[in-house]
Amino acid sequence: MNSLYKIIIYSFFVLSCTTILAQGNRLKYANKQYDNMAYYYASMAYEDVLERGVDSATIAKKIADSYSKIDNITKANEWFDFLSRKGLLSQSEMIEHANLKKSVGDYAGSEEIVRNYQLNYGEDKESNALMASFKNRSEIQKDKGQFVLNNPTGNTSASEIGVAYLSDSKVLVASSKKSSIAVNRIQAWTGGHYYNLYITEADDQGNLLKLKPLKKAANTKYNDGPACFDSVNGLVYFTRNSYIKHTKTTDSQGTMRLKVYRGKLDKNGLTDIQELAFNSDEYSCGHPSISADGKTLYFASDKPGGFGGTDLYKVSINENGIVTDPINLGEIVNTSHDEFFPFLHPTDNLLFFSSGGHQGLGGQDVFVVRIGSKGDLKKVENVGAPINTAMDEFAFINNADQTQGYISSNRPGGIGNDDIYSFKQAFAFKSSATLQGTSKDLISSLDLGNTTIELVDSEGNVVNTINSDENGVFELDLESITDDFKLVASKDGYIVAEKKIAFDENADTYEQDLSLMPVIDYYLAGKVQDKITHALLEEVHVEISDLKTKKDLSDQTTDANGKFNSENVNYAYGDTVKYEIILSKPGYITKTYVIRDLLSSSPEIYISGEIDVMLTPIEKGVDIGTEVGLNTIYFDVNSSILRSESKTELDKIIEFLKENPNVSMELGAHTDCRADEKYNVWLSKRRAKNSADYIKARISNPSRITFEGYGESKPIYSCN
Repeated sequence: MNSLYKIIIYSFFVLSCTTILAQGNRLKYANKQYDNMAYYYASMAYEDVLERGVDSATIAKKIADSYSKIDNITKANEWFDFLSRKGLLSQSEMIEHANLKKSVGDYAGSEEIVRNYQLNYGEDKESNALMASFKNRSEIQKDKGQFVLNNPTGNTSASEIGVAYLSDSKVLVASSKKSSIAVNRIQAWTGGHYYNLYITEADDQGNLLKLKPLKKAANTKYNDGPACFDSVNGLVYFTRNSYIKHTKTTDSQGTMRLKVYRGKLDKNGLTDIQELAFNSDEYSCGHPSISADGKTLYFASDKPGGFGGTDLYKVSINENGIVTDPINLGEIVNTSHDEFFPFLHPTDNLLFFSSGGHQGLGGQDVFVVRIGSKGDLKKVENVGAPINTAMDEFAFINNADQTQGYISSNRPGGIGNDDIYSFKQAFAFKSSATLQGTSKDLISSLDLGNTTIELVDSEGNVVNTINSDENGVFELDLESITDDFKLVASKDGYIVAEKKIAFDENADTYEQDLSLMPVIDYYLAGKVQDKITHALLEEVHVEISDLKTKKDLSDQTTDANGKFNSENVNYAYGDTVKYEIILSKPGYITKTYVIRDLLSSSPEIYISGEIDVMLTPIEKGVDIGTEVGLNTIYFDVNSSILRSESKTELDKIIEFLKENPNVSMELGAHTDCRADEKYNVWLSKRRAKNSADYIKARISNPSRITFEGYGESKPIYSCN
């Protein structure tokens, strides 16, 4: 992380060690270096003090902080562990200790510190964010195959950071390697040399070749770089200490701040270098990133009024080069920690940046946020492994088609302090909301490959069309969608499927599977049996009518196996059908069925699966009431007058007799045993006669109906 502080916070001058040592004792010298933020020299001096027998507890906090500032995480952890054992950590220092533990990959130790913190101080935004990062760590650490990281290339034993594309094969790099100038100044914060800008070739694999410094006007005796390139106007925007035309400026404390400058790139050098108007002597600005059209500049700054640490800002640049006031990118991106190294992708609406305040693996992680059509920022996403580790990753940059790029990191295994790693990128980050799903067969639920998916906007325009892959997976870019939309899926042999989706302006991704129904030729089928013998009945006349359309569907007879099949019905999956089926055969009672069905996955609408398809032989003694589903007909006490509900039941018999003109039947009436037997016989006959008369008046051959009154001789209920 030292490179981050070196290039964004402050720069210092080396104090004359020999003079100070001669004028005072070592502890005073160490404290003075610390107070001057010369942490590299302070750490060495404190180590010397310890060897001279000074009590560790008296300097522990300062030496721990010094090691943390110069990015010696191992030493910093050791001293924070010491402070923790002694009970000397403050509330804020406990959080710093937890973050240091994360930076060395000790997630269990970090989580334990946070739990103790919350027991002592309660939950707050920062401790809750740390706890959330522990829960999400496994997902962030998962290598999704998006990146293949290469070994460091073009690096030295010093620090190299911040690649900027000049072309596909030429880049700018900031390096703190010892330069050829007469005096190489040392930064007291880190103990390293100042950064200069270098130009180098990049081969097809992303390897950086020999670093060549830009001409003298581009590099000063203080920090120069990192940079970005405006290809439209041929301008280089870069970070530099407040030094121009051999004149330096400082803040009220005498510190040279960092500022953003720009110059015209000319034959590997910079001319007409100018300071941008938003800079200040009282705070730092750096890490510029320019939009592809040269009109918007992003940068990092610790200017007052932010969210804490360094925040990300943007400014607009007009055609005359005039820069507007900075706009803070807001709390979606900025946190109470430091946000650094913005990179605005040249062709996609994506902003990459580094942060220690969002959920990460430790140190600085690289994140990406999508920029909406109105300039609004969407959800921040950790780019994950292998780009990010427990150490610091920053200065992410990739090319226009997102196939390769560079990252800077101080992870183990490098050549210097910070190194540049190239990478290959297997698939791009999406610059707009996306919709992901799978096309499936509705019946089998199997994935349905090569299905055509149309994206249709709220006005009915098809704005995108793709085919799902062999596994049925599809992904749609929703860049042009600003309102509710729908998906239309089609494939040969399947019914077109549509799905309406509500637009959510805050959504980054939508998930929607599409199920397609195979084209099915529905038909009615069944088989008919003798109700007594269960023998299959052939030559049964089958009449089928569609009660919804009032059209006849079929007129046929059953085959030798008692089966019948109708022609295909003119309905599709999900439709509700209603059919009347009349079954008739000489010597059998004619039956009428009404079939209601919701068409599903089976092509057959089975009659036998719906009701009992049995024909009853016409024989003496057959209970017609059972055949027609007749309910018991009741009369009022001592009355033979038909009730209205009784007439409804008798209508069933009338319909039956009309369907079966050769059937004769007897109506029998009964009473209970509350009156004497003679009266009950008389009453039951009256009831039977009235019922028979009702039926006779409504059929063509009334002689088929006879009646009998049985009084109390065949009671339905016991008289006991």
